Amino acid sequence: MNDTLAQLSKLKVVVVSHITDLAGPTEALEDFLKVKVRQLGLIYHPFYYCADRRSQGRLFSQGSKIYNSRLPGIKLPEVFQFAEDIILTIYYLFRFARRFDIFVGVNPLNAAIGILLRKLGLVRTVVLYTIDWMPRRFPIRLMNNFYHAVDRFAVRHCDVAWSLTPRIAAIREEQGLPQEKSLVVPVGVQLKKIRRIPIEQILRSHRKRAVLLGALAPSKGADLVIKAFSEIARLVPNVELLIIGRTPINASEDSKAFQPYEDKLVQLGERVRLLGVLPHDEVLRVLPQCHVGLAPYDPSGIILSQYADPSRVKDYLACGLPVVITKVPQIAGEIERLIAGIVIEYDATEFVNAVVTLLTDDELYRQMRNGAIKLAQEYDWETIFIQALSRTLLISDNPTHLQGIT
Repeated sequence: MNDTLAQLSKLKVVVVSHITDLAGPTEALEDFLKVKVRQLGLIYHPFYYCADRRSQGRLFSQGSKIYNSRLPGIKLPEVFQFAEDIILTIYYLFRFARRFDIFVGVNPLNAAIGILLRKLGLVRTVVLYTIDWMPRRFPIRLMNNFYHAVDRFAVRHCDVAWSLTPRIAAIREEQGLPQEKSLVVPVGVQLKKIRRIPIEQILRSHRKRAVLLGALAPSKGADLVIKAFSEIARLVPNVELLIIGRTPINASEDSKAFQPYEDKLVQLGERVRLLGVLPHDEVLRVLPQCHVGLAPYDPSGIILSQYADPSRVKDYLACGLPVVITKVPQIAGEIERLIAGIVIEYDATEFVNAVVTLLTDDELYRQMRNGAIKLAQEYDWETIFIQALSRTLLISDNPTHLQGIT
């Protein structure tokens, strides 16, 4: 580990990513690299449905910010939005006026830019970091075919591919990526930031809090939560439901628009509290005050979650919350293995029974809380990134000579 950190301290790294309103792997990578590399460039483009659509470019030198800019984007259809983001990426790289040792392109469109820059000698090693993947990324066939053509290009020409889950890594290897260039880099948690509340205090709480974290959308199980909550409230009179997140702007999935969920949640009564989108540090302060984390992904909707490693689930676990989760994401198997929650089908009766059981059975709750904390220990961000970067440096083109671009 010390050798890796010493090598990183000599390098210039740039990360280019699309982001959402909530913190995820990109922001965690920023926090890790900012104080460990010689220079770090960051270029972020919010997705079209985010409240703040301004792209941003930041440059750090040994942890100190030396450049910071936000540029307002033009409101365009999604396909043209990506084209605008490419132009802004090139603009920010020009403003940085540096060559970089490592270019981390989060998802293929951004990684493809790094591959072209490598051809120009401006980048030495390109990492394709896949944090979401699905066969039908766009509802329009032409857009979807183009996206996957870029995806295959990035896989063929990157130096290293980081995949969020083994399912994505398997796809990469089916696409012809050599196994030695394929790394699984799962979602982690910032364990040092979390202050869990003692279990006895949680059990004595006059409120029993369930929490739903993240974007409110059909695929995330918002409909099931709304359908089931009245019955949960009847069986557990002192239950409270916290909602951290909101319905995305211009909400749609797989070309189907859906209405905001906030009004439906308000109609459930005063025991539902809508906290909106919170900074991630605030999320990690609120979650330990809750009892149960909700992650009822809908298997009949879009299948992004089947390939994803949901950040919300890792945050629940790290804060000591047993999770009620459907079988959609791969982490459900780990939760079942370590008895860190209850795995269910996407069914209202099963959902009600699981939540009520965890809120009323103290002995089972103790067991599953211990399982949640134990599972979270396997996903410390610092360990994950050190391992990923160590292997990346080893398998890059000239690992023994990667001493930093002057």
